[in-house]
Amino acid sequence: MHPFINIFGFSIPSYGIMTALAYGAGLYYCYKQQSRLGLDKDKIFDLIFWLIIGALLGGKLFYIWFNFDSFITSSLIEKIRYGFVFYGGLIGGFLFGFIWLKKHKQPILLQFYHKVQLQKIHLNSHFLLICYL
Repeated sequence: MHPFINIFGFSIPSYGIMTALAYGAGLYYCYKQQSRLGLDKDKIFDLIFWLIIGALLGGKLFYIWFNFDSFITSSLIEKIRYGFVFYGGLIGGFLFGFIWLKKHKQPILLQFYHKVQLQKIHLNSHFLLICYL
């Protein structure tokens, strides 16, 4: 496995690349499925924005919860750059998505299926890229 990929002299974490590609795949999927979701383009991008914020916050909070000692001793750059937990991101994304759907009075169960599809795309893109790296 290659934990970092060098592109034009920059060392980029491969996990960050996989995550960005997964978010891009989810964004593309939602954009193409917007008529089935019953949302216009602006609402789709708003929902995705909050899903990403929820995933990042949830991942970081779970990391802090489970690795508090190492989090306290790390530098500010390490606190910001490293340390996300996948399950925290999954829970955070679902929680923020649920709140967004309730706030905008969208049907929850209908939307739940599409969120599961997004998570499958996210997981599949991570798996494919991990196999490559």
